[in-house]
Amino acid sequence: MSMVRGRAPSACIVASCAAVLTACGGGGGGGQPIPVLLSYNNADSKLYESVNDQPLIDGIPRTIAHCAVTAGSLPPGDFVASDCSISGAPTSPGDYQATVTLTADGYTGSVSATVYAHVKSPSLLVIQDINAPAGMNQSLQVGAAVAAVPLVNVLDYVPGAGNSIDFAVVSGALPAGLVLDPSTGAVSGTPANVGVATFSIAATARRGASTYTTPPVAVTVESKDKTLEYGRCCQVFDGDVVFAAPRATYSGGSGSSSQFQVVSGSLPPGISLDAATGTLTGTPSAGGTYPFTIRQHVLLPNATSVDFSAAMTFDVTGPQLVYVDNTPVLNVHWMTPFSYGPGAFLGVRPGSDFILLSIEPYPGSAASGNTGSGTPVPPWLHIDSGTGTISGTGPPNGTPGWQWQLNAVISVQRNSQTYRSTTMFYVNVLP
Repeated sequence: MSMVRGRAPSACIVASCAAVLTACGGGGGGGQPIPVLLSYNNADSKLYESVNDQPLIDGIPRTIAHCAVTAGSLPPGDFVASDCSISGAPTSPGDYQATVTLTADGYTGSVSATVYAHVKSPSLLVIQDINAPAGMNQSLQVGAAVAAVPLVNVLDYVPGAGNSIDFAVVSGALPAGLVLDPSTGAVSGTPANVGVATFSIAATARRGASTYTTPPVAVTVESKDKTLEYGRCCQVFDGDVVFAAPRATYSGGSGSSSQFQVVSGSLPPGISLDAATGTLTGTPSAGGTYPFTIRQHVLLPNATSVDFSAAMTFDVTGPQLVYVDNTPVLNVHWMTPFSYGPGAFLGVRPGSDFILLSIEPYPGSAASGNTGSGTPVPPWLHIDSGTGTISGTGPPNGTPGWQWQLNAVISVQRNSQTYRSTTMFYVNVLP
């Protein structure tokens, strides 16, 4: 900041400047110098956004101050008002610098301030659908109508009275069956063909006779075949009740009909398919892995038909025991009592299932040096058949490093059937 007496320099190199005005006839100052400060905010603005930068004027009544641009320029559309405020709405983006000079009624001299203005231009940001595959911004389905799906967001644009903005495809083409709403930039319609469309969208902002067109942005839209989808239906335990309705199907519209059937593989025993709705229901009665494919055959009103299919796998597992936070190793020490309770029973319904637990050798042949698999359960190791707790007292001294590989067996009676599964674990003998 600089201070001078008499007439101030024509401009300052900062946004606020101080100078001394001297009263003349009628000024009321008796010829005495009066320090005056002029300062502006220099805030950034957006294209067509209303501006009202009220300056700080210190030292004289604001009612006698007059300001004018004496060097440089303000953004087009902005102007210095009679009260020294900067008003208007900028009509062109960019960086601007102007010198505003203040004079006062009844005083000689002037004070100037440099005003810096940055006007941001609108731009477009492509909206990313989180469910679209990699490389795609949006994923739509052929034959499925969509309404007002937004493709872009507008950044640094302020809607207001006298302002407008419209959108247009400037290169490439939308997927067949879709139209762009020029006032919102959203698409509506029904994708007609399978494929990928890449096109560019730009927006044009308007205020009066002034226009500004954003740089175009590329949008990629996938139009895919509608498929039969069931979601994550097929991880179950023996004896669980299954109800899995298709999550997405092709309706075909009024007058169409659908039929569902298993066209390859087989469902687990106890599970059936409703041919009219595609719903899977029942209670699996045998463990195992069952891959299969369901087809939806749609007969359309014009006597044509279309087929959709879903390939799935039913994983049916028996109840399970988990010991010591999923660790399959139980450590015991010489002549020391031990007790390990199961950390969790998976697929067991307490109060409704009858549970019986036991231990048996892990299938296989004995390993040399250690007992390994296939060796009988040591006599000092026991399991509570009702709770699954493994307990006992470690063997006598002199057998460190020995290891047993065993199976904990759980048998569950449910719905008049018995389900049996095993969990392998090791027992290590330590000093």
